Amino acid sequence: MCDSIYLGVSVVFPLLFYMMIGVAVKKLGWVSDKTLAEMNRLVFRVLMSVMVFLNAYTIDIGSAFSRENVKVLLLCIAAMAAIFFAAVIGCRKFVREKTRKAVLIQGIYRSNLALFGLPVSTAICGEGNLSTISILIAVIVPIFNIIAAILLNWAKDSNSSVGGISIMAFTNPLVFGSVLGLACSLINLPLAELILTPLTGLSKAATPLAFIVLGGSLVVESIKKDLKSIFCVCLIRLVLVPCAVLGGAIAMGICGPPLVAMMVVFASPIAVSSYTMAKEMEVSPDLAGELVAVTTIISMITMFMWIAVLDFCKYI
Repeated sequence: MCDSIYLGVSVVFPLLFYMMIGVAVKKLGWVSDKTLAEMNRLVFRVLMSVMVFLNAYTIDIGSAFSRENVKVLLLCIAAMAAIFFAAVIGCRKFVREKTRKAVLIQGIYRSNLALFGLPVSTAICGEGNLSTISILIAVIVPIFNIIAAILLNWAKDSNSSVGGISIMAFTNPLVFGSVLGLACSLINLPLAELILTPLTGLSKAATPLAFIVLGGSLVVESIKKDLKSIFCVCLIRLVLVPCAVLGGAIAMGICGPPLVAMMVVFASPIAVSSYTMAKEMEVSPDLAGELVAVTTIISMITMFMWIAVLDFCKYI
């Protein structure tokens, strides 16, 4: 149990630390709202696009597409589709404002797979058992980004055609980086160390800077106003979704590293890129940031609870 608690805290605490730095520098007046907006644009258009490119590019295609991994991948895609459409139906019934509706839907289906996936999976399974999470990151993250880009473009401009929204979605920097990385990996395009070294440095800067910007952009009064929506998304994202998906996976006989991979897809907090993208596109960015921050904090409890329960029951 102590190991499970330490694992959950060790994954989440650095992210909270970055957010607190953002809160502090904003309180001290070291950065302005204009500076934070410009930093967010840098993170979104450069750092995160490089990060998702490298995640996709470095995947070992041969070992990742085993029969068991493909089974888990298809199950994750099916579960994600079910969650997305359930969120659309629920939000259509209970939420009126289009931009808030899009952000809430995004918060329900889109998890922090890229930042949580590898650390948690590595800590539980070890370096040699990461093929499942690698293929999920390479495939699921681009799907997350494509759906989010279409959803936010729809919320921002209701007059756009389906074709126009799709074009805007696929020119989104995160989507473009993911697709480009997968394409380079599939054709086995070699990149010289001279190029990979600075790209890796940019990729490592994405997470700290994204959470610093998020922390600096948070408004406590706004959180109080949106408390009901935040509570509902936290309950769905961190408790109900993983309970349903992991329960179904266990019933199908999935255990070990593949189940760990599914856990980090469906039990992780909301992706920080969901705030970055919402801020860039000006689609209820305050609500998006609040959802990322609160789910990240609460996941310190829920993530290690899922790890502890699955470990106690000998499923992982």
